[in-house]
Amino acid sequence: MDDDQQAGPFPVPPPRSPGLEVADPTLASLTALVAQAEESVRLLTLVGDRAGALVRRRLAGDSYTEIIESKERPFIVEVITTAMAGMGEVGGQYRRAQARALRAEGVSVPDIARLFGVSRQRVSALLDDRV
Repeated sequence: MDDDQQAGPFPVPPPRSPGLEVADPTLASLTALVAQAEESVRLLTLVGDRAGALVRRRLAGDSYTEIIESKERPFIVEVITTAMAGMGEVGGQYRRAQARALRAEGVSVPDIARLFGVSRQRVSALLDDRV
């Protein structure tokens, strides 16, 4: 199998038709979601590694002041914030694109709301072209 197809923990097969991603904004946003998920895995692995190092330092007798003053950057909370912000952004883009695709396929706003587990008003906001 091609290296491009297996990059990262979430393999994405190539589109069946060349140019499909360009013609399909929902597929493009889903592909972006996969890329962001892979980046978030990388960032959250860093969080786990950093947290483990802090635990080891604390168990070795370092005070919290000593640990914080060492200024090992990025701080855990910064990495978590970056990962969550990235997922929130692409997740929102995907949800908007998915709602628009369903609506274009003739699915009613109430049915999209039911599928997404949100209100009809929320679906209307997702479908708003100004967003």
